Amino acid sequence: MGGGNLGVGPGVKNYAFSRRPPKSPAAGVEFVREPIRDFARGLRTSPGKDVWMMGGGGIIASFLDEGEIDEFVIHVIPTFIGEGIPLIAPRHRDVPLKLRALRRYPDGVVRLHYEVGSVPASPKRRRRAR
Repeated sequence: MGGGNLGVGPGVKNYAFSRRPPKSPAAGVEFVREPIRDFARGLRTSPGKDVWMMGGGGIIASFLDEGEIDEFVIHVIPTFIGEGIPLIAPRHRDVPLKLRALRRYPDGVVRLHYEVGSVPASPKRRRRAR
């Protein structure tokens, strides 16, 4: 989550999760068909540093439920809106977060950097302790 290229540009790999990938994907985009846990663990063993995720609450929640998100960097914009895309899809979960850093910007934006604590196993599937 270091800022860097923000997910675009030369040398940045782009992965997309889709139930219906296009027959001719855009150049530089790899569509993922394997389970999230397998994909994330493979990604962790490959060279590189941080992964920047975007795409809505569903995909972020799926990675979070698999225990594959280490941190959140959230920018709070000082504007109330009546609708929008949730950060995380609504499911019953309690995710402990530890505040690592806070930065205030002159325009009122606040950046919150949280470390994700261990997520309890879902009732459907129990994870073994590591």
